[in-house]
Amino acid sequence: PVGEGKYMVSLYGAKPFVVQTPFHGTYGAENVAAVALVASQMGLQSEDLETGLRRVHLPRQRFACRTVGQWHCIDDTYNANPLSMLRMLEAARAMADKDVFYAVLGEMKELGTCAVEEHEKLGYQLGQMTPEAVFWRGGHFDALCAGLREAGYTGATYACADGEAFLDAWEAVASVPGVVLFKGSRSNCLEEFLEICCSHLGEGK
Repeated sequence: PVGEGKYMVSLYGAKPFVVQTPFHGTYGAENVAAVALVASQMGLQSEDLETGLRRVHLPRQRFACRTVGQWHCIDDTYNANPLSMLRMLEAARAMADKDVFYAVLGEMKELGTCAVEEHEKLGYQLGQMTPEAVFWRGGHFDALCAGLREAGYTGATYACADGEAFLDAWEAVASVPGVVLFKGSRSNCLEEFLEICCSHLGEGK
């Protein structure tokens, strides 16, 4: 990365170039590198790759960014696993920079016997990013909180079973505009929380 959404790309034997993309952070670098590798194997030229990357449009629920007033809401609600959680949190934290960062997350499903360990690890990683508040939907909330405590996090943390509980928690703590990431496994349906939040913010509340 050489700037927000900007990456230096170099195909074998070609002059490096910088391209602007809708990606962010480490996950963006990984995606751009993968695309560049495939492009080179297919015999595409730097100009083709640059044009293609500039035209990338992220679909709904895949780090799709929405601005509501002074708030920046990130929709990554399609699914979640330990690596994608970390990468999206890193990208959202980087986007926020010195602004306030909120995490609206959901349980990572289908982790089997690793579930408790992975949710504790997620909590620890999240705690180090110092979010203003953490909102959670689904199981393994205790494991997440254990990881947050281990990281020394002392901010607000809420377990939200439904949209009403989420809105109550949001109104209690989210007063300073910033970046909000929505992410969790598909069955958490966190797009419900996203729409509630954006509607609430759009009303100027």
